[in-house]
Amino acid sequence: MAVNGLSKILKWLLFALNTLFWFIGLVVLAIGSWLYRTYGSFLNDIGGVQYLNAPILIITVGSIATVLGFLGCFSAFTENSLCLRVFAALLIVTVLLEIAAGALAYVNREAVRSELERQMRKSMPKYDTSILAKAAWDILHSAFKCCGTTNRTDWRTEGVEAFQSSDVWLVPTSCCSSFSCPETEKINAYPSSGSNYTVWTTGCYHTLRAELRNRYAAAGATASVLVFLQLARITYAIVLARHAEKEESGTSK
Repeated sequence: MAVNGLSKILKWLLFALNTLFWFIGLVVLAIGSWLYRTYGSFLNDIGGVQYLNAPILIITVGSIATVLGFLGCFSAFTENSLCLRVFAALLIVTVLLEIAAGALAYVNREAVRSELERQMRKSMPKYDTSILAKAAWDILHSAFKCCGTTNRTDWRTEGVEAFQSSDVWLVPTSCCSSFSCPETEKINAYPSSGSNYTVWTTGCYHTLRAELRNRYAAAGATASVLVFLQLARITYAIVLARHAEKEESGTSK
């Protein structure tokens, strides 16, 4: 089908954008699948079924992006007005859902934080009964330089039997903040002045909240760029559909 100069530019711009989103969708889908296969049982053991929603959500987002990217590429390449309009309509619905999800997440941010803290506390008693729970907390302690949910005393007060059986307040060795740590599974939460090690005192929940807060600006900027690019895809698709419709009806000038 012959197209004029503007249509040609729009066609390849739309094709390029959809190729980009198709590729992004494949990457997100692969990451979600990998997380589910690798950490599915891990997440389920730590926080229950609701924790599995994270990789499943990533897989869903990746699948939608991949399908829409492919449909957009096909519509742009064939210049079929019906396909272009269907693609634009689906993308409009997707963008509206993304905006609604973002607004919902912002409105319920405190509930999300409370649930995060609740699930962290809930997983602590599993430390000595689940290899996965133990690995999760050890990684969390080491990576974020923290101990317990809100502070190190949680290991005794949250019903962790292994840490209640001693008169000494004990914590996992992964809470050790020194270069040289004892080669034991548990250490004193309040080491004496003569000890050659120290213990992290900040809770992991507070550390995670601070880390997420630091990422808000970057996440917001990324989301804004993605929404802008999707609006561009919608605009290009609608304009190109009109040009294609004129060509199909033979009224193009």
